Amino acid sequence: MVSTLMGWQGEVRIKLQNHTIWTNATDPYLLSAPFDTDVAMEHIYVIGTKTAIDTKDGVMEITGSIERPYFESIERNRIVAGGDSGYTLPEVSGVYGINISKCTMLVKPVDNQTFVLHDVRFHSYSSGLAQGESTTESCDFTATNISTKDIY
Repeated sequence: MVSTLMGWQGEVRIKLQNHTIWTNATDPYLLSAPFDTDVAMEHIYVIGTKTAIDTKDGVMEITGSIERPYFESIERNRIVAGGDSGYTLPEVSGVYGINISKCTMLVKPVDNQTFVLHDVRFHSYSSGLAQGESTTESCDFTATNISTKDIY
């Protein structure tokens, strides 16, 4: 019988695009990190017909979001590798009025498969504050390219 994966078993690492080293990218302690790819499909019709004769691939869009707990320690909130000490999610998403940084995100749901999202730009930052609950932060992102790496 084939079993499905349950819960969070993978890893995610985020670095500034111009930062070359993954090894010092910290674990961002994500609660979730879903991403979606969508390739628009365009139907080709002959004038005067009602059925398509072919389908043409369109542009691929890559979008997603991350959610994580917010910690008291600023060091645990620096989740993007780059610079001397790393960056927080508000810093790379433009909350503080600085340019939104391009990042690269490694998403490894299981040991034998890795997705690398390129030119990731975080936007739409949000902070979840609820009485009696843990404070969380989340952010949407877009990417321009995705590469996969299967390790068997």
